[in-house]
Amino acid sequence: MILTESSAREILEQAVTFHRSGQFEEAEELYLKLLAADFFSLAVKHNLGTLNLSLGKLKTALKLIDEVVLEDPDNEEQYATYKLLAKELYRNNHWEAARPWLEKAISVNPNDQELISFLKRVKPRDYLESEVYDPQANKTLLRYSPREADTYVYTIDISGTCNLRCPSCPVGNFSIADRNIGMMPVALFRSILNKIKQESISDNPQIWLYNWGEPMLHPKLSEIIKIVKDHGFSVHISTNLNTEQGIEKLAQANPDEIKISLSGFSEQTYSKTHKRGKISLLKSNMYLLRYYLDKYKSNSHVWVGQHLYKNNFHEKDVVNSVCHELNFSHSPMQAFFQPIEKLVRLMNDQVDDADKNILSELLMDPRQYIPNVIKHRSGNYDCELRFNQTVINYDGEVALCCGVYDKKNMLGVNFLERSHHEIEALKYQHPFCQQCRQNGCDYSSTEPMDKI
Repeated sequence: MILTESSAREILEQAVTFHRSGQFEEAEELYLKLLAADFFSLAVKHNLGTLNLSLGKLKTALKLIDEVVLEDPDNEEQYATYKLLAKELYRNNHWEAARPWLEKAISVNPNDQELISFLKRVKPRDYLESEVYDPQANKTLLRYSPREADTYVYTIDISGTCNLRCPSCPVGNFSIADRNIGMMPVALFRSILNKIKQESISDNPQIWLYNWGEPMLHPKLSEIIKIVKDHGFSVHISTNLNTEQGIEKLAQANPDEIKISLSGFSEQTYSKTHKRGKISLLKSNMYLLRYYLDKYKSNSHVWVGQHLYKNNFHEKDVVNSVCHELNFSHSPMQAFFQPIEKLVRLMNDQVDDADKNILSELLMDPRQYIPNVIKHRSGNYDCELRFNQTVINYDGEVALCCGVYDKKNMLGVNFLERSHHEIEALKYQHPFCQQCRQNGCDYSSTEPMDKI
């Protein structure tokens, strides 16, 4: 059947009706029919682009909308589409691809505060070089705006141990690792902060008082938080909140951010993935923390990082309800297996019998999702854990990154004795970085959209 303009218009109207009612397959079929007949191609490409955005097909959506802009570059009526595309790319962590669309949308509406905040976040950081030479890969790698923080991060493990033995964490699953245990002396911590202040890598670095250890175990935690604030830095802690004391002092200390790490929300589920923990203690401490934050008028941002496994996925809504009641943010996330040493072994089919149970509880086995991640990378981007973070153990020794645990993957130097640039150079020379990258276990950006 040969379409006339009149019949084509009727088809377009029907396609739009399907589109608006969520009947995407029916709408797509009609749009493609019009496109093949070369009727209303600009409008059809635009609508197909937004439809594919709704379906999460970002590559197809980007291609179609890009074609519309090339054909009609000055059409400010497309602002809503630019914004929608920019937001979807941003939310799906494709910041490099999102940036030109954010800029285009803002050029049409320069007062859109949401997009302005997104653009500020995706722009490269002034304190970072745009590229770096990797001597092991023998190539220059690109850097990008870091995802984990909008400034440089110093991860300081003030407590070199944890009270729990979670099976997806090295404290619980890597007992054969060579790892020292202890608490960071306050004098050492103060010296570290003084050096960070003096080196001034970025204007306002974030200080994370945790890595593999539980900061609430440190008897001088509130004093340490005060030292950070006296230096003018933001201070962040992550805690399993399974301690019987220290909640009031934590609220009084008023850190910028408190992350509560939990998994299940019943004894049956929590005891499996937060071993040695007591769900009743955790729950009571969440309410106690809210009470003391209110009592001392503290403005700490509290968020609950709920690690989702197969056995606790159904408890997500319950946790969200409690967070809403306590005015805590709720961030459910897929639980993942650590440390990187064991992840690399896993990717080479070296599985410890003791890990099989927890691997079976993950929503997705790393051997499934890492190969998919690798497909979306070109290998041209640097690892954020290497270029935007320095990790310091309780004794002042510098770790290769926050993902490693065994002593052989420390840098073998004391933070106070080496400059920032010397420490960074040692990271790029460490052989484990190459193993990590070759197995797709590094934290680097996906390639622009043609790889998605």
